[in-house]
Amino acid sequence: MKMNKLIDLTGIAFGEWKVIERKESSSPPTRWLCKCTCGTVRAVVGKSLRQGLSTSCGCTSRPTTHGHSRKGKVSPTYKCWLAMRRRCLATAPPFVRQHYADRGIRVCDRWSRFGNFLSDMGERPPGSTLERINNDGDYCPSNCQWTDRRSQSRNTRANHWVILCENSMVLRDASTKLGVTTAAIYNLAKRDGIEIQEAVNRIARLDGVGISKFLRDDTALPASVINLTGKRFGRLTVLHPSKKRSSSRQRFWICSCDCGKREIEVNGANLRNGNTRSCGCSRRGKYHASRSRRIKHGHSTPATPTYVSWQCMRQRSRRNGVPCSPHWAKFENFLADMGERPKGYTLDRRDNNLGYYPENCRWADRATQNRNTRSNRWVSLGDKVMILQDAARRLGVAQNTVHGHMKRHGIDTQQVIDRLSKKYRAG
Repeated sequence: MKMNKLIDLTGIAFGEWKVIERKESSSPPTRWLCKCTCGTVRAVVGKSLRQGLSTSCGCTSRPTTHGHSRKGKVSPTYKCWLAMRRRCLATAPPFVRQHYADRGIRVCDRWSRFGNFLSDMGERPPGSTLERINNDGDYCPSNCQWTDRRSQSRNTRANHWVILCENSMVLRDASTKLGVTTAAIYNLAKRDGIEIQEAVNRIARLDGVGISKFLRDDTALPASVINLTGKRFGRLTVLHPSKKRSSSRQRFWICSCDCGKREIEVNGANLRNGNTRSCGCSRRGKYHASRSRRIKHGHSTPATPTYVSWQCMRQRSRRNGVPCSPHWAKFENFLADMGERPKGYTLDRRDNNLGYYPENCRWADRATQNRNTRSNRWVSLGDKVMILQDAARRLGVAQNTVHGHMKRHGIDTQQVIDRLSKKYRAG
């Protein structure tokens, strides 16, 4: 039996409890020696700690003085304190733990009680959240402050810091000073294969007119942009650039199709990667051709049981690697060899070690097919070899009785059959 790996909870705080050490016990469940913030020491079941069933010795159930955690009236400040503590637990979800507990972010001992947190930080102002001034530091009075979402978004590890006019700032502030969007800077860096800082420097060297011409002018194609004018992509011929841009500032091109019906605007990326190769005329032609084509066997519209069995056989062959006759790649050949599927029957291989071939396949009912699986146990009864199910039926016992003897006496299936046959023969 596979045993679950023990999670070490030593030093972790669960509500008012702080785990000191594991308590030795000869029988499950695992218990941990915990100390409450009020000073009480007690052994607590580990599962109760992890699931939040036990968070204190009972002192918190007594009337509180701060009044922030009353049932149905939990204050925003108390919710923020709870969220702060949960983020830093070693039992937090992996996507949360990687940003807090795994980085060594902890809550100071003083803030294990909400009263101390409230006296140090005060009430949570409307529209604000708790922020750590130093993202690599712990939650403590000297490293935390209440701030709005906008200010907090500028103090994350995901921000790009750049230098503009000898001042260090986040990319969002730099793009505001330059009069462009952050997406324009990212696209410029991706298009020319340069760093974010180099893209900022390049835009900063241009005046207001130069920026507009470099980033937004539809008629001006920078040298780094691939000019697709005159090139062919499938049935489309590129005529000239379009004034249209995608949400990520990708360039569109005016194209004419060989069918001559109309000109269309196509994203340059879709042209180069082959996603768009016509105005849609080729797709419409394929649709009408498929509709006009007649199916000779008439088993797929709607699908008959025989056609479904053929499809399942082909899928099993591709997914599980079971060999299949090339002759059966067409349904007509399969139908000619096997005939219509009888009602209540399925396709069965006579020898499970061989593939799907005409000489190895047959239509069989469920009972016959169940006796022809590799999971069956074969035993000898008298001078005949048969599966365990038939042997148990001949002996007049249930198949579970055989399994029970195997488990109780630690013997194999054949030995159980021999014992039972001697017993009933003697009886």
